[in-house]
Amino acid sequence: HYPSQPPEEGMNFIDFIRVLIRKKRLVFLTTAISILLSVGYSLSVTPVYKVRIGFLPPQKIILPKSLPVGATKETKTSLYKKFLGQLQSFNHRKKVFESGNFIEKFKDTNQRPTKPEELLLTLNSSITLRQNIYGEKHFPLETPVYLDMLGSKPEAMVEFLNSLSKVAIKNIQTEVNTELTNKLLETRNENIESLKKRIDNLKKELGIAHNLKIVENNFSHARSGARQPKW
Repeated sequence: HYPSQPPEEGMNFIDFIRVLIRKKRLVFLTTAISILLSVGYSLSVTPVYKVRIGFLPPQKIILPKSLPVGATKETKTSLYKKFLGQLQSFNHRKKVFESGNFIEKFKDTNQRPTKPEELLLTLNSSITLRQNIYGEKHFPLETPVYLDMLGSKPEAMVEFLNSLSKVAIKNIQTEVNTELTNKLLETRNENIESLKKRIDNLKKELGIAHNLKIVENNFSHARSGARQPKW
């Protein structure tokens, strides 16, 4: 007779199922507690959203036809740089924040009241401007520029970024219009001075014609007996 082999130690799959069946209440209770803890944690943590708005440089500057060539020193590149500069300006963000009443749109009713200055500083630090989404440096100016913002109020964030861009564009347009208006006034004054000189010259010519008794380009009287001027 062959010697009998001792039974294998350990637990096989059937025994494992039997243990789960016997301990099903404990397994169910542990699973339920884990799910409740996960849901409670996700509800207690404030979600963080990311809002992005992109810009492209202007293709050309359209000026009124009445303006002479070179009426403005600005170029599409210089205007675009001014626009990007305003987007990054703290004073520009502060003006938009105050004029748009964003203190009411960003305040959290579940937390203690936040001072406007503190909220503004928090919003300012959450905004970044970069020239491409991959974080490369020294990227060409002709590529899109992105304005990113992180926070917990996505609707207010979208409105704030749009307001920043719209007000910046309006400021640039106002600056250009002021320059063009001054150029138009300067051109008009130059034209007025030129007309005054022409009128003075015409008056002098008419005075000479009157002294020579020339009427409607009729020089017969001057030739018949009038004294001829010495040229």
